[in-house]
Amino acid sequence: MVYDGWKSGITGIDLEFDNDGNRYIVNIKSGPNWGNNSQIGKMISDFTKAKITLRTSNSGLNIIAINGCCYGRDNKPDKKAYFKYC
Repeated sequence: MVYDGWKSGITGIDLEFDNDGNRYIVNIKSGPNWGNNSQIGKMISDFTKAKITLRTSNSGLNIIAINGCCYGRDNKPDKKAYFKYC
């Protein structure tokens, strides 16, 4: 599979790509244990603001937020506000 992604112009979002009618917004971190509660809260806030921004121009857009880690594991990827894939 080939996905065409692009550097996001939205603050706090590193990457965006479309697949199967969904827009994925990705925040890339080095590993699974990268931040404290306030840093994770900031990331969730950035995801929320990005969703609002993207829906302003396309209200029917299904947006999925991803915290992507370059290494490690997370056995429970569904974090309610986003998914964490390592």
